[in-house]
Amino acid sequence: MKKKILVLTVIIITAFSGSAQKFAYVDTDYILTKVPEFVQAEEKINDFSTQWQQEIETVYAEVEQMYRDYQSEQILLTAEMKTKR
Repeated sequence: MKKKILVLTVIIITAFSGSAQKFAYVDTDYILTKVPEFVQAEEKINDFSTQWQQEIETVYAEVEQMYRDYQSEQILLTAEMKTKR
């Protein structure tokens, strides 16, 4: 009797696991491009990214200029003035 229950349990589990092997491919890019809120959000993100990139480039240019100024004045500065800068 135990063997029959065990065999029946194995058959049922095998049947359910065989049907659980199904999968599908979803084209999320296509779906998201059809949602207007996603398109608007993506445009805002791109605008912020461009703005921040410009700010970073501006600050980087300022730092580079300050470093070049420091390098040119380094010969004239004392050790205390160098650490202060």
